[in-house]
Amino acid sequence: MLSKKKNKIKRFEAKANEKIHTVDQYWKIYFCELKKGFFEKKYISVIKSRSYEYAQEILLKKLNSNSEGLSYKHLKGVIIHKDSTFKAKNNSERIINIIDWQRIHECSFPNENDFLYKLLISKKEMNKCNGD
Repeated sequence: MLSKKKNKIKRFEAKANEKIHTVDQYWKIYFCELKKGFFEKKYISVIKSRSYEYAQEILLKKLNSNSEGLSYKHLKGVIIHKDSTFKAKNNSERIINIIDWQRIHECSFPNENDFLYKLLISKKEMNKCNGD
């Protein structure tokens, strides 16, 4: 039963990535930062836009305007929706609640301060960035 729901969510997310929405959506985007082609850090940012492609474009414009000598690769993302889950410290998953939605709204880019929040991800989460 649980796997059917996860499969349904994955299909929804795949369709959402291809669609241009009529209102802004929140996109969780994973990306890797390279310094002079060698040093890698993996981050997650939340971007607000009407499509996944436009969210990637917004993110790359902001990253490139803030940094010189850095390049970015492995941009992958997913729409944040009512059935999205967060992993807790004990590796259990929980569905996003109203407080989480408020925090997503506050940390998304573009925002009134024109500040991009980048969350450095742990080694356990790095496989999502590397495409595994």
